This record gives sequence, structure tokens and C-alpha cells, in this order.
Amino acid sequence: MSARECETSVRLIQSCERVIRRSRRFSDVTVRAIAAEAGVAASSVSHHFGSLEDLVAATAMDAYRRLNAERLTALQAEIDRRRPEPPGLAGVLAALVGPSIRWSLDPESRYRVFTYMHGLATLSDRPGRFARMTESLDHHRAFIRQLRRIAPWFDEGEIGWRVNAVLGVRSQITRHRARSRLLAGGGGAEDPEALIERIVEVSAPMFARPEPPGSRTPFGARHAAVGESL
Repeated sequence: MSARECETSVRLIQSCERVIRRSRRFSDVTVRAIAAEAGVAASSVSHHFGSLEDLVAATAMDAYRRLNAERLTALQAEIDRRRPEPPGLAGVLAALVGPSIRWSLDPESRYRVFTYMHGLATLSDRPGRFARMTESLDHHRAFIRQLRRIAPWFDEGEIGWRVNAVLGVRSQITRHRARSRLLAGGGGAEDPEALIERIVEVSAPMFARPEPPGSRTPFGARHAAVGESL
């Protein structure tokens, strides 16, 4: 790809983001609107990306890389702060979920690109073109490595399971704000720092050292005991 073609691709991605961020209806995001924003012919979208959906996928991936850069910068700051000791659990978890929470509550952020992309994916006859984001795991592995230093009693798979659960809590809040607000009684629902602190608080126990075998009642027995008491 020539330097000029590369420049046009970047302009189209930037223009696509701007059009999405100011759109009020799903139908506002069109090839014509994006091309006009970029100052190029509408045919440039198909030439450089193939389709509107592919351009949206590339735009979302660009935003995702920026989000992950914020995560990794925050993670590195926590590592440096505690060096040579392992980083603090609260700092690592806050770095993992913080950027997403802040973006989702900032109307000027790129988060609208993700919202639009998820809506488009549900309508697409080729939803797999949007899979690059969900398959991009290198930044998550960076968190898993540090969490293993903090909780060495868990192997990588166990840490990964817990990271997935933390991200699930994050996604519940970012994608279903009204439901989350109702379930949590509405407290701090619009304050990103309060939300981040709360997610860290409820997630941290998942990384605690497990009780030794034999020191706790098996789940089945606990379940039966609860049933008998009701």
C-alpha cells in the first residue's frame, strides 16, 4: 500500500469514527456520509475496506487498540509503583476495567464506536468480520501474568477464568446501565471512579488464597443444609 493509500485509509477510519460519534440514528452512518467527511469519493470505502461493515470493524479495532493502550499504561504504572514487589491487586483490577468504565460514561469518548459496531454485528450476514476484537487477547494475557504474581496459588487457566468474570461484571455495567442501576440501588451509577472502586471491591475476593482441602463444607452439603433450613 502506497503512502497516499495509507493516508486515505486512516482518514476514512477517522471520519467513520466522527460520523458514528455524532450520529443520532443508526441510519445516519453511511458510506456517503463518511466519504464526505473524509473529502474522498464514496468508492474509496469499497476500494480500501470492501464495505461499510468492514470499515466499521477497522474503526472499532482502532478504538480498541487505543483503549487497550490505556489499560496497559495503567497496568505498567501500578507495576512500577510497587516494584520490585508484585503490583497491588486493586491497582491491577482498576487498570483492567477502568478505561472501559470511563469511556462508557464519557459522551465525548470513542465508546459510541463499540456500541454502533455491536448493533451492526447483530444485523450482519457476516458477523465474523467483527471477531478481531474478541480474539485479540494479548493485553489480557499481560494482566494474567501480573495476577499470577499476586495470586500464585492459581494456575494461568484459573486466573483467566477470574479475569473473564471481572470483565463480565464490567460489561454488565457498560452495556446494561439501566439494569445495573436498578440492581445496585442506583448508587454511584454515573460516577466512573465510584463504579471502578465498586467493581474492584467485589472482584478482589476471587483472587484470595483458597481454603485448604477439607476445611470447608462441600457445595452439595451446603446446598442441602440451606434447603433444610428453608
